[in-house]
Amino acid sequence: MTYGQPNSGQSGWQATPAAPKQPMSTLAALLIASAVIAVTVGAGLVISRLTNGFTAVGSLTLDHNCYTVSSGYNDIRQGAQVTVKVGGNTVAVGQLGEGQEIEDLSDVDVDDIQQGAGTCRYPFSIADIPGGHDFYEIQVSHRGGLTYTEEELRSGVALSLG
Repeated sequence: MTYGQPNSGQSGWQATPAAPKQPMSTLAALLIASAVIAVTVGAGLVISRLTNGFTAVGSLTLDHNCYTVSSGYNDIRQGAQVTVKVGGNTVAVGQLGEGQEIEDLSDVDVDDIQQGAGTCRYPFSIADIPGGHDFYEIQVSHRGGLTYTEEELRSGVALSLG
């Protein structure tokens, strides 16, 4: 019940019946149901995207030792950025780990080492890569990207330079 204006000649307020409620139209019900479905599907996609994220591990092998930096490879070092892109957009970022010599340099002449003799491997790990894309591009520093499938990234990649 709602209260209306006082009646003339009477004191106090008089109750007046509320207007009858109109049933929800079919169109309004469909719009509400569609909105609920859209929000549910959208939330499901976000959750799916978050739970389908994965980590790619790999290495970059440089046909050069880990000790010289003035060799044209001074951007390839521990901490260098490793970027994953999808459709030109960056979706995840990692970095190169500490370089590890993979050749025994004990028999190599010091002059050869200064010239870059040897091979250095930099490990990397890139977390939170969103799953579900056909192709991913990996780029180390400014060195151009290489394209991989999700399966290849999940299995681990071995890049080389030099």
